[in-house]
Amino acid sequence: MERQTSQLWKTRGVLGEPDVVISGNPYWLLPTVLGPASGGTREYLPGRLKEYRAGIDGGYEVHDAAELPDIVGFKEIPWIFGKKYMDVYQWRVRRSCVVEGAMISGSPLWLLDTVLADAEQRGRATVQDGIDPIRAGEREPSKPRGRKPSAEPKETPAPAGSADLPARSRLGGRRRRGHRRAPRRRVLHDRTPEAMT
Repeated sequence: MERQTSQLWKTRGVLGEPDVVISGNPYWLLPTVLGPASGGTREYLPGRLKEYRAGIDGGYEVHDAAELPDIVGFKEIPWIFGKKYMDVYQWRVRRSCVVEGAMISGSPLWLLDTVLADAEQRGRATVQDGIDPIRAGEREPSKPRGRKPSAEPKETPAPAGSADLPARSRLGGRRRRGHRRAPRRRVLHDRTPEAMT
């Protein structure tokens, strides 16, 4: 699948809302993505699918997001420790935290239980008020991406009473892009001692 294809499919209504959002990034389960292929609207290459599945060590297929374990990304890990994003980022740079369990679409993902086990092993304090929302399914909200599904341009109505004014008057005195005003002339005052008296 080409990059940004999922967003294009979402915009065109081929894919619905994501099955799960982690650290603001949308993710769809494999059965959801393959759904359009079973309806005959999209095709996939069976060899590529087999290669993809083989490349996921210890992976398994779920059909419902409720079957997924608690997964976190970079934006949720600070909740667990009560830290700032940059603190957690530095842990990763210094390799003083557990390695991500998966890298999907360029985003590192961890199992919550793996992060908690690593914190216990390293003696890092965790914040239960940050863990409980994650276990309840809360995640960083999704980032707006691409065009809205209704990409129809909306016509801007003219201000009331301006229908009878010429087009230049409706611009409200603002210059249009690309049009330059003539440069102002500087008037130099005579500063000679004779002129100052």
